[in-house]
Amino acid sequence: MFLSLFLHLVKLSICPYLTYTVNTLNTNRSLLVYCAGDGSSAQPGKFFHLDSSGDRNEPAAQRTAAQFWRMVAGEEGGREGGKVEAVRGCPQQENGYDCGMYVLSMTKYLAHLYVTEGGKEGGKEGEPKLDTTGLVARVTPDAIDEARRRIRLKVQQLAAGAGAGGGASR
Repeated sequence: MFLSLFLHLVKLSICPYLTYTVNTLNTNRSLLVYCAGDGSSAQPGKFFHLDSSGDRNEPAAQRTAAQFWRMVAGEEGGREGGKVEAVRGCPQQENGYDCGMYVLSMTKYLAHLYVTEGGKEGGKEGEPKLDTTGLVARVTPDAIDEARRRIRLKVQQLAAGAGAGGGASR
């Protein structure tokens, strides 16, 4: 219900990217990115799936994208826009518990790329394409460890501020 309400508020024509965390019953999390097309029926938006645990979440990503597309495009949208391209060469976790940290780090990288460089390059005739060329170099086990350390420190700072009556600070 929340997603449906959110989508009514967002104009996909002015929102080039949407990210969504895919979570399966086996607790694996992965990242689904929607890249808006040019708004024409010839170039609908496209989904990209980034899974740090191989392709474990691919079926769930396909289902999520199909549901999302039906909400966005309706029956007249056709099936083309709901297709998912798995991003091969995505950074891979080395354990069974870092999937959420990888989703956060990949999202942060893609957001930074979008803000600094526009983040996407046109494929064939303007087809949406997600630029992930620097992802493996930036989202590494060491970078994940550092992100975890920084998040833990921030949570401790916020908790200390709230405990001292100071409330949350930035």
